[in-house]
Amino acid sequence: MTGDSLFGYAHTNTRWNLGGRPYFESKVTAFNPPNTMSYNGVYDPIFNGGTQWGITVPRPTVNLSRLETIASTTGALVDGKDVGLEFFPDGRVHVKIPATTGSTREDTVTIGALAPSGVFAVRNADIRVKGVYQGQLTLTALTGTASSGLKGNIWIDGNLLANTPPRSNPSSTDMLGLVAERMTYLTTKDPVTGILIPRNPGSIVNIEAAIYCQNGVFGVQDYDAVPVSGRYSIFGSLTMAASTSSGTLSGGVLAHGYLKSIAHDPRYLTTAPPSFPVSTKFELVSWWES
Repeated sequence: MTGDSLFGYAHTNTRWNLGGRPYFESKVTAFNPPNTMSYNGVYDPIFNGGTQWGITVPRPTVNLSRLETIASTTGALVDGKDVGLEFFPDGRVHVKIPATTGSTREDTVTIGALAPSGVFAVRNADIRVKGVYQGQLTLTALTGTASSGLKGNIWIDGNLLANTPPRSNPSSTDMLGLVAERMTYLTTKDPVTGILIPRNPGSIVNIEAAIYCQNGVFGVQDYDAVPVSGRYSIFGSLTMAASTSSGTLSGGVLAHGYLKSIAHDPRYLTTAPPSFPVSTKFELVSWWES
């Protein structure tokens, strides 16, 4: 990180690579102390909530098998075909299988009909998603036995927002979990035509979701080749196996890709989307006896 901002608790099971003046609103933890570097002559990170090293948070693979079982037993598992989902504010979702053609299935149903248990999954396939959702749902993309080993991804094709915005209304009950065995991508090219989605330096892609990548990362498609395209803003949570860039810099200025802003949804300290992976690691922050 060289100048990004993280608003919420931040942890890595390895170490942070820090340069310039990144800002951390809340406590920062890691197993190892950070790698530090000067960027444009500056190394001055801001740890507003303090730091603690020597911390590991396990992420067992049973998280994925449990979600697969839940989806399978309720008829909400699709095998071998990419699925496209576009959400509507009234609690419905437009379903396309395969995602780019809808030749196998194309209809609009309620979230409850799509996933009776609150969990929808694909295996040997990817999920593409966008829109405004109402209700609670966890989407899961599993690698399965795909010979290429490149499936198990979730693609965010545009704004992904809760009908009742949690930023302004913390009592919102709308929650979306995105669980990828491999990667979660911000799409920069139309999945059908391959044409660049028109965005500019003032564009903002807003994402309100809890994102979990078991073996991969949240990344931007072709981040090092697309024009300067503004910023993506995540309000929710982000768990991934490593970190990656969202753009490239030249002379300290964004040359390709996106800036980023990540803020923690405080609701996720006490609750989560349906069957969403949770950590068994807790910290005692205060003690009171009468």
